[in-house]
Amino acid sequence: MIQVTNLVKRFDDQEVLHGMDVTVKRGEVLAIIGPSGSGKSTFLRCLNLLELPTMGSIQIDNVILSFQEHKRIADREIRKLRGKTGMVFQSFHLFPHMTAKQNVMEGPIQVKGISTSRAVSLAEHLLIQVGLKDKQDAYPDQLSGGQQQRVAIARALAMEPEVLLLDEPTSALDPELVGEVLATIRQLAKGNQTMLIVTHELSFAREVADRILFIDQGQIVEQGRPQDIFEYPQKDRTKQFLERFNQL
Repeated sequence: MIQVTNLVKRFDDQEVLHGMDVTVKRGEVLAIIGPSGSGKSTFLRCLNLLELPTMGSIQIDNVILSFQEHKRIADREIRKLRGKTGMVFQSFHLFPHMTAKQNVMEGPIQVKGISTSRAVSLAEHLLIQVGLKDKQDAYPDQLSGGQQQRVAIARALAMEPEVLLLDEPTSALDPELVGEVLATIRQLAKGNQTMLIVTHELSFAREVADRILFIDQGQIVEQGRPQDIFEYPQKDRTKQFLERFNQL
């Protein structure tokens, strides 16, 4: 489903990802954890090509791209790989002049060229799926942060991506709103949606993920089943990072 090989990312002279190798199976939920500044979000953005890798290769489904320093990637190739993914950011980035339903409809109409009637049906279905049946005609400023993030999730799903990438989807929310977004992601995980989730919500990662990837300083320190990582970490750095969590 996803095969990342020797992925390197440099910003000027600073290398922030050091030859990462990651495999994700179809329907798998991979939670990516680690300290701030460790390269988690950069890795996710490389998969969506919001950041172009310096070296390495990325395969998602049947699309493969290889990267070399100073080698240009054609726009059509970028669109092809990006079309396999849906991205949910920390901030919601909803169009303020559009209702929740219109925000979800916009991508399928403009990018995929589907009919308005089909886009309406799709948007209504997805907003029900994320628990916003009664908010379809509300504008973003009429919605809470948690509701806006759930609209953003529905918008990403409307593009029917092979994989959903979520970059700290609860970090911009007030604590009391976090639960409703996590509940939505739990439901998606039960529905066999392939997901990569960067999160600081360690208890949530343990609950929802099939596998945990612990990154520090742009390298994969350890990966494995949630039970193995959280209860029997093998690396000292993993133990140090999880010490606070395990004391809760």
